[in-house]
Amino acid sequence: MLLPLLIASLLAADPVSLQGETPTTTAPAASAALQRSPLVTLLLQAHGGQERVEALKGVRFELTQVTMPAPTEADPEPAPVSAEPVRFSIQYAGDGGRLVRLEQRAGESDLVRLASGGGASVWIDGEARSSAELGLEAQGMAAEMFVVLDLVWGMVNGQVVSEPSGRKRRDDVDYLTARVTFPPSRSVPSIYLLYVNPKTGLVDRADVFDEKSLRRMATISFGGYVALDGPQVPTQITFSDRDKRPLVRWELSGAEINPTWPEGHFERP
Repeated sequence: MLLPLLIASLLAADPVSLQGETPTTTAPAASAALQRSPLVTLLLQAHGGQERVEALKGVRFELTQVTMPAPTEADPEPAPVSAEPVRFSIQYAGDGGRLVRLEQRAGESDLVRLASGGGASVWIDGEARSSAELGLEAQGMAAEMFVVLDLVWGMVNGQVVSEPSGRKRRDDVDYLTARVTFPPSRSVPSIYLLYVNPKTGLVDRADVFDEKSLRRMATISFGGYVALDGPQVPTQITFSDRDKRPLVRWELSGAEINPTWPEGHFERP
């Protein structure tokens, strides 16, 4: 089950609001304050320093789904977990945009989806197909799955709107927090409340809020970080509902930063 189906199940539940904490969406002053905050200092230290973070231009990795959501009345017998990994390639652009390539073995076919600020295309066994046929949102899926480095990179490079949100205690940890949103060019209709562990400088969780209703739709937990020549990436990613019930878990492997892309890698299958 891919992310769009997971999000659909979340939207069917009673979401949780920000409880009066209205995020700022046009806040250059807030972003400037965040740049000088202890939170960014921690993030930079944890990811190898500002020079290493600014040098992050692209990343390649694989995601494998290892658990399925618990059965529900609407879906009492969910399909078995597929062991086929989903391969991602992401190249960041200087304007805050990015290019995304998703590759997956779907049954007997090879599926490739290419996405950018200008649109998306889907290919099955080398033939162009309508993305509506598949219901896949590769760009949105990549944004959720790799939100840690994506948002950290954007925060220190000024490519996301950021607002410090003080300390919040969760699971006996006094986290430093920040609310961040992507620029309109990214078409990501979510607000992320990041929880940075003060001891490690790493993001342990991110609450995902709908940009319009300001209601929490999901929580993403991150663990098993590994260092990649400076930046660190999580190898365990768990989606939970508002009651902290795990919905689905993915494992990340084979991560590589700033790889050399083949010619036309983000243009054709």
